[in-house]
Amino acid sequence: LTEYAKAIRLQGGMEMGFGALRKTTALLSKMGQQSLVDGNFIKSSQYFERGLANFSSLEDLNPAYTNSIEGRALKISILDGFGKSKERQGDIQGALDFYKRLASEGLGIGKYRAGLLLAVMGDIAYSERRPSEAHSRYLEARSFLTKELDLPQGTTSVEITERVAHISRMIEFFSTTRVPPLEETEN
Repeated sequence: LTEYAKAIRLQGGMEMGFGALRKTTALLSKMGQQSLVDGNFIKSSQYFERGLANFSSLEDLNPAYTNSIEGRALKISILDGFGKSKERQGDIQGALDFYKRLASEGLGIGKYRAGLLLAVMGDIAYSERRPSEAHSRYLEARSFLTKELDLPQGTTSVEITERVAHISRMIEFFSTTRVPPLEETEN
């Protein structure tokens, strides 16, 4: 990383020609992913945070790269990894924010991760006797999980179908028992 930082400083505005910032960002993403595998979630968050800051600079310097296949893959790796590290640290809302950011860009992995996390949040709210919140979480989870998804390796569409069926049963239960979603009770 030190050498990349030096190269970025020395390239004198020639990022498109030398690519040191791009390479540094990719390295930070790989280091973050490895820290996730190693179980060092705080360290992985730090790498992803630096990688995301670098990626923002890349967007300013070279929009063509960040919209390329390689650039989009790097962005997915950073945002998804950052969300996973936040989730494993117990920052559920922080993780959800990263997954929703991925989903808002039309990326199926973000829809998948946001939907699953919202379903878990619904399960927790239901078990803690917060039915209106659970109803809201399940509605939002179903809206994510019924869109076109990019499933991670090892996940099958049958698993998603079963999860959506469970969510739909819970939504039907809340509707039958006249438990309004949280947003309706706040108005």
